[in-house]
Amino acid sequence: MNHRGASSVFALLMAVALVGCHQRPAQPPAAKPPVGFGDEWLSMTSAEKAATMDAFIGGWNTGSRDTCESLLGSVSVKAWPGGGKTPIEDLCRTSSKQFTHGNVAVGDLSAYTNVIDTVYSHPECKPMPYFVMLEHLHDGEYKPGEEFYQYIRSGPPWGAFTGFDGIEKCYGAARATPRIQ
Repeated sequence: MNHRGASSVFALLMAVALVGCHQRPAQPPAAKPPVGFGDEWLSMTSAEKAATMDAFIGGWNTGSRDTCESLLGSVSVKAWPGGGKTPIEDLCRTSSKQFTHGNVAVGDLSAYTNVIDTVYSHPECKPMPYFVMLEHLHDGEYKPGEEFYQYIRSGPPWGAFTGFDGIEKCYGAARATPRIQ
């Protein structure tokens, strides 16, 4: 190969290298919504929402059962006349919160997921953590969608929330907003 051919091959290799190495800067991946809040919940599929609710109920039930077993194992209870359950056993088992509005056996937990969907359909409630709402969807506090939203706006006695920017626009907002008659 002559000098001219070698120079041409070298120039071609340099051009390929420069073009091949010069790529558009990669776009940063789209930011994921914060974990535990409205935007994340709304980005989930129906199956993911049902799985989240199923895991929550399963965890709640397991924790309640384990707590009862631990409590009953640490107290000495005399045999109850007639061999039935003792009052402490009944109290422990019945004081656990129940979640009976869905059908866990067939995976239909839409009674719960629809409530949270409804709350998050109100943009001011997106800062409300869904794990807080899950805890308060037990039978004692369960309300369908808009009723649960109004309940949250009324400021139920769930404690104080700090560190959640904008939560005051949802939780207890009806109490803080004067009504025009």
